[in-house]
Amino acid sequence: MMTDDIKTKLLLAFLQDVPFEGCCEKTLTKAAQKLNIPLHEQILMYPDGLDDVIAYSYHYFDQKMLETCQSDTLTDMKIRDKVSFCVWQRFEAMKPYKQALLQIHAHMTLPGNLLLKQQFIFQTASEIWYAIGDQSTDWNFYSKRMLLSLVYISTLLCWFQDKSENHQDTKAFLSRRIENVMMIPKAKGQIKEQFSVFPTFFRYSN
Repeated sequence: MMTDDIKTKLLLAFLQDVPFEGCCEKTLTKAAQKLNIPLHEQILMYPDGLDDVIAYSYHYFDQKMLETCQSDTLTDMKIRDKVSFCVWQRFEAMKPYKQALLQIHAHMTLPGNLLLKQQFIFQTASEIWYAIGDQSTDWNFYSKRMLLSLVYISTLLCWFQDKSENHQDTKAFLSRRIENVMMIPKAKGQIKEQFSVFPTFFRYSN
């Protein structure tokens, strides 16, 4: 019987080896051998090999993030602070595996993987919005997740290159990006208000 615990151990062993062995099927098999996991059990856990272990890595770090983003922790925060906190908790969970995740990111930017990468990031954004209590529907549901996906991926690229102490440069970058995104609904409201005068204008000008 395969357990999530063994599946996770294999993922983490794989991530530890990626910086030295590369992001490839061979690295996954070597990691399984180190843990004395027979090949048939490895295949049961990750039938599609590299694709499956990468997919599980996104899920794993989402769950690690959610463990520290409980509602009681976020209660007294503003929305922008809640979003920032959740994103940063994901980066904190990823920090020990930064070099491996850089290679995985490079692999996922290959043409055949781009759509899948976007889906994974959209899912992360969705998990964050749900964690902070978002109950939006229709277009708002998708627009919030699309905007946060853009924030996340740009911050991730900054994080990969960041050599500042405790990634403080990335933290500042994230804060600025979220501040920019939070201004968009205000801009929409101002535009809507300005355009609402046009029917009156045309009514009196005809």
